[in-house]
Amino acid sequence: MNKDQLQNEMDYSVAIHICKEMLDAGIIDRQDFIRIDKMYIDRYRPIFRSITPINNVKVETQSFNGLESKSSPE
Repeated sequence: MNKDQLQNEMDYSVAIHICKEMLDAGIIDRQDFIRIDKMYIDRYRPIFRSITPINNVKVETQSFNGLESKSSPE
């Protein structure tokens, strides 16, 4: 792996981590996450992609003062 590929791996990892945080917070939904992940794969061309496969990304429903977030597990 050369220096540029290592940088791409790190950039992809940071970008997808931020998206996972947004998914967990209910800012984006699972379909948005998958679309964004595909966009980042095209941009960064990661070799290792992700330790956690997309299908295993947990989306939990949280309740705040009786209000549920718009998330559902699959």
